[in-house]
Amino acid sequence: MKYFLFLCVFSISTSMVYADPSILVYHDVRDDYGNAVIDAIDELWPSCIPDVYTGTAGQNGFNAALSSGSWDAVVIECWCSDLNGIDWLQILDMYNNDDAAFFIYCFNWIGPDGLLDLAHAMGIEAWSPSPYMALMEVLDYSHPLVQGISDWQQYYVESIIMQRVALIHSDAYPVTGWEYGSDYVDGICVAPNRRSIISGFCPAYAVEGVAIWKNILTYLCDEGSLNSSTWGGIKACF
Repeated sequence: MKYFLFLCVFSISTSMVYADPSILVYHDVRDDYGNAVIDAIDELWPSCIPDVYTGTAGQNGFNAALSSGSWDAVVIECWCSDLNGIDWLQILDMYNNDDAAFFIYCFNWIGPDGLLDLAHAMGIEAWSPSPYMALMEVLDYSHPLVQGISDWQQYYVESIIMQRVALIHSDAYPVTGWEYGSDYVDGICVAPNRRSIISGFCPAYAVEGVAIWKNILTYLCDEGSLNSSTWGGIKACF
C-alpha cells in the first residue's frame, strides 16, 4: 500500500510540473488597456486556454463559469464596468471555502451584495478610491509578487475616474503601498489564506503590466503545491 501510494503521488507530482493551470478571468478592456493579464497567461503557459469574459456583457457568462468548473485561479479585474452584474456572494462563498486562488481588483467596494463582505474576508477593513496617480512603493522586497519589477508607474487612462484604490488592511499582508502622511496605505495585499490577492493597484494599465501579471499568476497557481486537478488525481488513487 505504501509503495502504491508513493507511485501515485510521484506520478501526480511529476505531471503537476507540466500541467497547465485552469484559469477563469473576468477583466475590463478599454482604450487599448486591459489585456495584460491575457498576454501574461500566454507567455507563462502557451498551451493554456483560460476561460475569459470581458465587460458588462460578459458578466452573466462569468457567473455561470464560476460554478461550472474547478479553477486553480480566478482573476477579477474590474476597473471601468458596472459591478452589479457580478455574483459577489458566490465569489465570497468560494473564497471562504478555499475553492480557488483569487486575484481581485475593484475600483469600488460598496454596492452589490457580498462585495464589501468579500473585502473584509480578504483582510481589508477600509478603502478609499482616488483619481490621482501616485507612484506605488514596495514594502516587502523579498516577496515573489515584486520580483523583477523596476517600474510601478501606471498609464493615465482619461476615460476612467478612479485610477487607484487605497486599502487599509486588518489581517491581509501588504506587499506594496502608497505613502500617506507618516504612514502607508496598501496597494497589493496577500489575503489571510495566503493563496489569494486583493489589490488597490490595477495592473491593467501599468507600465510593466504583463510582467506584474506574470508574478501574480505564478503566485496564484504555484503558491499551493496541490492544485485542484492534482488533488483530484490523488484522491482517485484511493
